[in-house]
Amino acid sequence: MADGLRLRFSLAGAVLVVLAAAAFPALASAAAISGTVRDDSPVHAPIQGIQVCLTPIPYTFEVPCMETNSAGGYSFRELRNASYELRLWGDRYNLNYVTQSYPGNPITVAGTEVRTADVEMQTGGRIFGTVTEAGTGTPIAGVEVCASAPAVEGWRCSRSVAGGVYMLAGLPSGSYRVEFRARNQLNYQDQYYAGSGTFGGATLVPVVAKSDVAGIDATLLPGAEITGTLIEAGTGKPLPGIAVTLYPPASEEREQWVETDAAGRYAFRGLPDGEHVVAFSRPRYIDDNDCYSTQYYAGAATLATATVLHSVPGYTLNGIDGIVALECVFAPPPPAAQQSSTPPPSSSPAGNKPRRKALRCRTGFRKKRVHGKPRCVKRHKRHHRSHPNR
Repeated sequence: MADGLRLRFSLAGAVLVVLAAAAFPALASAAAISGTVRDDSPVHAPIQGIQVCLTPIPYTFEVPCMETNSAGGYSFRELRNASYELRLWGDRYNLNYVTQSYPGNPITVAGTEVRTADVEMQTGGRIFGTVTEAGTGTPIAGVEVCASAPAVEGWRCSRSVAGGVYMLAGLPSGSYRVEFRARNQLNYQDQYYAGSGTFGGATLVPVVAKSDVAGIDATLLPGAEITGTLIEAGTGKPLPGIAVTLYPPASEEREQWVETDAAGRYAFRGLPDGEHVVAFSRPRYIDDNDCYSTQYYAGAATLATATVLHSVPGYTLNGIDGIVALECVFAPPPPAAQQSSTPPPSSSPAGNKPRRKALRCRTGFRKKRVHGKPRCVKRHKRHHRSHPNR
C-alpha cells in the first residue's frame, strides 16, 4: 500500500514539473551572457559606466542596454535562444574609451547556457578647447561640440561647460572635423574648426589614440531668430508636437526643423544672414502623418508661393505664425449599451414590496406549504370538520 502511494505521488510530482515547464517556457530555457569590462592599462582596472548592448542577429526583438557596475561587471539574463552581437560605448559619460565590438561576436546561447564575454576597452584620444563669443570674448556654455571622421567609427559629442571649455574623449586615431552647434538652444551661428561656416571648409584635426590635442577653439558669431505660434483652424487651440521646417527659397532641401512646444510655439535660432521659407506641418518623412494640413508662411499652400523671410544676425522675426486644419477624420466609437444596475420601477408604493396575490383553493382542496411555498392540496376525510348544525 505504501509503495503504491509513493508511486502515485512520484507520478503526480513529475506531471507538475512538466506542467510548470510548459507554463513558463521562457524561464525554463533562459540563457545568460555576463562579463567584466576592463581598461588596457598594465593593471587592467575595471571600468564603471560603460554602455553594453546586445543586438539579436537577425534583429527581430530588442534587448535593453545596461551599464557596467563599480566592478566593471554586466549580466544579461533570461535571454532568448539566439545569436547576439555585443557592443560597448563610453560616450554617455564621455569616458576616454573607443567604441568597440566584442571580438568573439556573434555570441550564440541556447537552453540555460551561461556565456562569459570579458572585454578590454581601448583607450582613445582627446580633443580640448574653449568656446567664446565673437567681439566680446565671453565664454559660452551649453554649445554642442561634435567630432567626426569619415575613415573611422569615431563620432563623439559633448557640450561646453562653465568657462566655455569642452572635452571630446574616446576617439580612435584619425582626422576629425570638429563642429560647434548652438542652434535652437543658443542664438549663435554654427561653425566648423577653424572658423568655417561650411562642412567642406572645415580644417581637419589629427588625433592619435592615448594622446591629447588642445587649443581647438571656436569664436561664435551671434545669429538671427525666427519665432511664432501654430494653431488649429476653426478652434484656435495651440498645437504641440507639430513639425515646423525651414527651407531655402524655391528649394526642397531642408535647412532645419523643430517641433512646437506645449503652447504651440517654435523658434529657429542661430541663423546666418540669408533668406528662408517656413513650412508648418510638412511631413519630414514619407510615412509621417500628424493629421494636419501643410501650410507655408504666410497662409500659402505651396513652397513656391510662400513668403520669403530675410534673417539678419542680431535681430528676431517674431509673429511668424501658422494656422493648419485637421484633415484626419476619426469615427467615434459606437455607444456602448447602457445597462442600468437598478431594477425597473414597480407599481408598488415606494419602499414597499409588491403584494403577492392571495392563494384561493377550490372546494375539496386546502392550503399547505410545500417546499416553503403555499400550495393547494386535496383534502382527505380526516381533515373534514363536522358542521355544527349538521
